[in-house]
Amino acid sequence: MSTKWTPFAGRCSTGVPGEVRKRNLSGLTRMFAVLSTLFVLGSCADSQSNLTSPFGDASTRAPADLIPVGPLPNSGTVGQLAGDSIGVRVLDASGAPVYGAVVRFEVVSGEGSLSRTSRRSGTDGTAWVAWQLGPTAGPQSMLAAVGSVDNLEIRIEAAPALNAAVLEILGGDAQEGTVGSVLPAPLLVQVSDTFGNPIEGAPVEWTFEQGGGRLTSAPSTETRFERSLRTFTDETGVSSAQWEMGTTAGAQTAEARIGSTGSDGAPVGIGAVDAARGGKKFSGDGSPSKPRKVVVSPSSLDLEAGATGQLTAEGQDRWGNTIEGLTFGWSSSNSEIAQVDANGLVTARAAGSSTVTAKVSGVRGTAEARVAAGVTAPSVTTTSLPDGTEGVAYSSSLDASGG
Repeated sequence: MSTKWTPFAGRCSTGVPGEVRKRNLSGLTRMFAVLSTLFVLGSCADSQSNLTSPFGDASTRAPADLIPVGPLPNSGTVGQLAGDSIGVRVLDASGAPVYGAVVRFEVVSGEGSLSRTSRRSGTDGTAWVAWQLGPTAGPQSMLAAVGSVDNLEIRIEAAPALNAAVLEILGGDAQEGTVGSVLPAPLLVQVSDTFGNPIEGAPVEWTFEQGGGRLTSAPSTETRFERSLRTFTDETGVSSAQWEMGTTAGAQTAEARIGSTGSDGAPVGIGAVDAARGGKKFSGDGSPSKPRKVVVSPSSLDLEAGATGQLTAEGQDRWGNTIEGLTFGWSSSNSEIAQVDANGLVTARAAGSSTVTAKVSGVRGTAEARVAAGVTAPSVTTTSLPDGTEGVAYSSSLDASGG
């Protein structure tokens, strides 16, 4: 004889509706049938207090406890699901699962979202919900509640999304400085995920694209500068480098990018950083340093007496960069042979040679002026005429050869 749950009648039966049918049985047989029926009915009565209903109405037993199902995740990634799903189990005072209890779910902190806000417990007393973590790294929490039972709070530490890292410039761009010198402001970058959460321990690789230069991770006169550099971000996601400009004057470019990971101390999990993303470029404008050399062109002049020739001067720094805007002082070692004006124009006066010098900031450059025999350049004097006005008198003489 089988037993079954009858949800609508709320009682157990032997499979025959209504009361047990009467039969013409012998005394012993009737006694056995009565005892069997009483045993079955007693078993059914006990089963109503110990079994939950797999079908129909919810259990009428009151929830007394709410516990997590299995080990809950204690960490996750922003914007992603906290594990596969979050499960809780409703129990009665005896520790048996309660079927059909309404479990409520609520996000408390972290701005995450839930797949539903309530759900009835299943035949095993469990209720499940999917929890997508919010965009802010750090502690996040949600609550599960049922009836008057104490709420169950579930906490997770949400980490930044390493596989969606981006690098941005914070400072040090578009500086100007002297070639070969250290720029005054450090180059600053920050690595964060797409939600703006800083990523600690991300590798940053620094290189040059134009103009050369060297880098160091700390500004110090004793620090060794390198052509390329690898640094790691701090707890705020920031990494920095000091830029010693290259020796070529003009535009210079340094680049920072999220580095590839290896076995050089990168934190666990940082390998998910997307190193294929493009880097960020810092621009710098290097100006020449102070003059170290003066170059006079041409290096020599061959003139006949009375002729003129033009000299030009160029100031250069220690690396050969031309320095614009310099004003030179000109002089001749023998003005009787060659005179030079303030603009470098040389006038040949008599046969012989003279050294013409251009000078700026204590640095000199020279050219040789060689004057061949010929008509001596006329000397120019000013004289007073009888009417009181001034006139110009010219005089000249033959050279030593009588020409």
